[in-house]
Amino acid sequence: MIWASAGPDQTVNAAANGLAAVALNGSSSLDPRGVINAYVWSLSGNVIASGSNPVANLPIGTNPILLTLTDNQGQTAVDETTVVVLRPLVVTLTATPTNAPASPQTVQFTAQASGGGLFDSTDDHRGTITAQGENSASGEVATNAFDDVTGT
Repeated sequence: MIWASAGPDQTVNAAANGLAAVALNGSSSLDPRGVINAYVWSLSGNVIASGSNPVANLPIGTNPILLTLTDNQGQTAVDETTVVVLRPLVVTLTATPTNAPASPQTVQFTAQASGGGLFDSTDDHRGTITAQGENSASGEVATNAFDDVTGT
């Protein structure tokens, strides 16, 4: 008997091109009485990769990936994993003011992020973070950071 293991479900962010390079893992598959000759990974009936640990480029959305194994005796086994690809994380950063006649200059930076969803490190995981700081001869120092949703 042959056993297929397509690995755990995953959630990843897409790159700017709308695709995510995702490492698939079928290495826990097992054939105690034979040798696994083929690992075929498919999405919606289309082959997207082969091998026990390939990398596949997946589109934004929920991608049910099917792993089909064939061993040296012609037996087959299947397993499925789901890869959710989130929209790319896009960050817009603005600085005010953009120039000054002399230093030190206090500049306020404001950033707005959209898309993604995995790597938000703010306390409430939403909203805009505004940081204030100085750039002087001794370096840049952020003195305050504010989250527009919580005020922290």
